[in-house]
Amino acid sequence: MKEKKQSYYRGDSTEPLKSDTIGQTIEQAAHEHANETAILIHGGQRLTYAQVLEKIDTLAAALINLGLKRGDHVAIWGFNTIEWYLSFLAAFRAGIVVVNLNPLFESPEVLACLNAGDVKAVIMDEQHNGRNFYDILKKAIPNIQEHDYNTHITTKHAPLLKTVVMFSETTYKGVFRWRDLFATVTKDQLQNIRNTQQEISPFDICNIQFTSGTTGKPKGVLLRHHGIVNNARFVGNRLELFKKKGQILCQVPFFHAYGMVVGVFASIVTGSTIVVVSVKFSPNKSVDSIITDKCTVVYGTPTMFIDLITIVKNRSQNDPQIYKKISSVERFFSSGALILPDTIVEMKKLFKNAKFSVYGVSDARLGEKVAAAIIKTEKSNLSESDVKQYCEGSIASYKIPEHIHFCEKYPKTASGKIQKVKLREMTEKSSRTKY
Repeated sequence: MKEKKQSYYRGDSTEPLKSDTIGQTIEQAAHEHANETAILIHGGQRLTYAQVLEKIDTLAAALINLGLKRGDHVAIWGFNTIEWYLSFLAAFRAGIVVVNLNPLFESPEVLACLNAGDVKAVIMDEQHNGRNFYDILKKAIPNIQEHDYNTHITTKHAPLLKTVVMFSETTYKGVFRWRDLFATVTKDQLQNIRNTQQEISPFDICNIQFTSGTTGKPKGVLLRHHGIVNNARFVGNRLELFKKKGQILCQVPFFHAYGMVVGVFASIVTGSTIVVVSVKFSPNKSVDSIITDKCTVVYGTPTMFIDLITIVKNRSQNDPQIYKKISSVERFFSSGALILPDTIVEMKKLFKNAKFSVYGVSDARLGEKVAAAIIKTEKSNLSESDVKQYCEGSIASYKIPEHIHFCEKYPKTASGKIQKVKLREMTEKSSRTKY
């Protein structure tokens, strides 16, 4: 028989890759950091690593009791909460594939992902920020209301979907309450979860991430235990969290690869604490958390950091000690790269009169030319010539936008990403009209 070869190449590395599953990694963290805090909700609940392991193993057994089995796909749909965190980790301990759903998805997007992801169960929020998740699901699956409470469902709209679980105090038709699942588990079932961890392979698919649809329809990306664990380890190394465990303020959503791998798993592999402030980004609450929770690492996007700096500057007018109060922070992590506070301040100074997005538009000879869409502030008198003049001498000539398009707002996806495909169409239409 011809020998099978691997479809990827392993290069030389000073740091060997680990062949551990996510479940094994969590168990190891619980043994090494049992009484240390794994997750902290600002101003609320906190759980140690030992408590997390106990809860997720119980929940993993409960998912099996619901009829799920290893390899089945379960969607988790919600904002950053302790219930999301535990459900997410429990699925991996059960050998279940997690399908991450954006909490801002509307009914058509939810239904498309449920079917594209072969989802058999949904674990979801009840409501946050004015969003009622059950109402959104009802629009996608109207007949869910025809089922009794705490029962499985059948629906032609998502043929594989059989189970819906909700983080709620209230009962809903066709829905199991998340809190009730823990009482269904026996000691033998709990022990079975722990005894079968070796049967899960680090090369098993464990997660499906849907792209945001910036360049088209959302597409499912398959991730394996091996990649997630090692990616998290290298992030931990880069942030020196193995040398000194961090108090990580995670402002980005858990459902996204950033919040999931860099946030949740990098904290676990290093025995650090992940701090959750609120389900929706609030720079004021983030600053409060940095002060009271003594955060040492802050995750965010460039705009989040700009907002944080603005809040700190505003507070400094009444509280000269604010800079000393936030001095616990040692690292900022943004979009896969470290950002120095001074750099963010400079960005704010340079672009205080406008927001901008750069992309490419079609060109018959070159294929694409650089374009920029700019949102001006109310008092700004910025012009095309101002933009080009500013760029000249600052960046290479081929990077200077050929087309400048002023607009009132950017088209965005449900996750808040700018849809550059639509920006391109807007600019090309504007250019045809202009020229």
